[in-house]
Amino acid sequence: MTKQKMPLCSCWDRTRGREPFFGGVYMALVSGVLRRVRILREYEGYGGRHKSWEAVNVETHRAVNIRGVNRLRERVEEHA
Repeated sequence: MTKQKMPLCSCWDRTRGREPFFGGVYMALVSGVLRRVRILREYEGYGGRHKSWEAVNVETHRAVNIRGVNRLRERVEEHA
């Protein structure tokens, strides 16, 4: 069985430098499983050289650090 590659998030365009929307809910790869996460804010660590996003898992309310946009898949609507 081969793993099917999911397309990267359409919100990201490397040539234009667009980034995920803060407060938006996205499907993201968390511990090898696709989960819904809400992007909270941008985080610049290591003296501002590395950028990541702080997020929270919508289902478990646990903190998630999105270090690269390759973990994001698509923007989704939040279900209550």
